[in-house]
Amino acid sequence: MDRFREDFDERSGEILAYLDLLKFIEYAGAELISSDDKEHKFSITAQSRKTLKGAVYILLYNLIESTMREAICLIHETIYDRNVEFDKLRKNIRSEILKRLKNESVNIESLVNRLTKGISCGISYGTFNKKKIFSGNIDREEIKEKSKIYGFSTYSDYTHTKHGEKLATVKQHRNDLSHGNVSFAEIGKNVSYQDLENISLEVIAYLDAIANNIEPVSYTHLRAHET
Repeated sequence: MDRFREDFDERSGEILAYLDLLKFIEYAGAELISSDDKEHKFSITAQSRKTLKGAVYILLYNLIESTMREAICLIHETIYDRNVEFDKLRKNIRSEILKRLKNESVNIESLVNRLTKGISCGISYGTFNKKKIFSGNIDREEIKEKSKIYGFSTYSDYTHTKHGEKLATVKQHRNDLSHGNVSFAEIGKNVSYQDLENISLEVIAYLDAIANNIEPVSYTHLRAHET
């Protein structure tokens, strides 16, 4: 859990630091002057400002995907560490594991090598592939679907998180950027620094709430009678 939290805090801090840079540039005037050489100047154009603002969506989506991926990894690691047998897991996660066995290419030799605690305990961990949890389309609806499988709460304080409604916007802009449908400047031209700060703080607060809900000591997915 400590590693999961440290990674979340580090990535969140990167975004907040980047926002500080954007705020500085927003009010820096037309150029930046080197502290070492007063003759060395860098022009800050409207285009460069828009490009820098557009990049915020990539940073935010990186945070969303890494946080949720590591959260699901943490759940599987906890199941394995606690020697929870397959038939003791909640129904939805048992179904998810069997779907992986049926629909995904599971390397049998690799699976067998990971069943050091027996097949009943190790099958959830042995069939798990962190690279296939999400496919570049995470928003709050996807997180809700995962919560139904793994049994964690998606409760958050609406005042600070808006219940993750901005995740859909972040996902859409990230996909448009990664597929080359739009440029960074196009994404950034119609959004203010204040808008980006508000979106970022809401997304971080929402993910923080989800992270707080995923506590190893109280996993409901360990109870077979839960559905």
